[in-house]
Amino acid sequence: MRQMILVYFALILSVNATAQIDTNSIFKKFYINHIQVKSESKKLQLFAEINPQFIAFDGFGGGLGVEFSRFQTGLIYLKTELTPEFRDAIFNNAENLDVPVNWAAEIFVNAYLRKDRKGFYAGLFYSYDGYSIVDVPTQKKEDFNKDIFNAFLVHLSLITLFSS
Repeated sequence: MRQMILVYFALILSVNATAQIDTNSIFKKFYINHIQVKSESKKLQLFAEINPQFIAFDGFGGGLGVEFSRFQTGLIYLKTELTPEFRDAIFNNAENLDVPVNWAAEIFVNAYLRKDRKGFYAGLFYSYDGYSIVDVPTQKKEDFNKDIFNAFLVHLSLITLFSS
């Protein structure tokens, strides 16, 4: 996980550094584009989303939320069957397990550096996950839940950075 984060930041910094066409340093560009920017604060917005990628796995997912000033908060829910690849990524020694039901409810809060909610943001999210697991050889079924809390996730929202 630590390697993925380091690769993520190295990729962002290298792309940003090589894309500079003037002589300003990368840190000065960051300051100008994200801290000093004179952007108008966006008004209160409600959003609803449907995540179509879960339909491919015979499931569903979506979210509801509110955006205001520099902040974004909401709730996401999903339910799907885990494919063997995802199952093996989540569980150890899971070759003899089937996961017919995987669901999660997540609450998130993001705070953007810019008032128009573009660019870098840090966020918190709490996820309550549930699994229904079947041991294939014995056909024994077990259900359990898991709490996940992640704090201070820093991301670059490329989609909102280039949208109007």
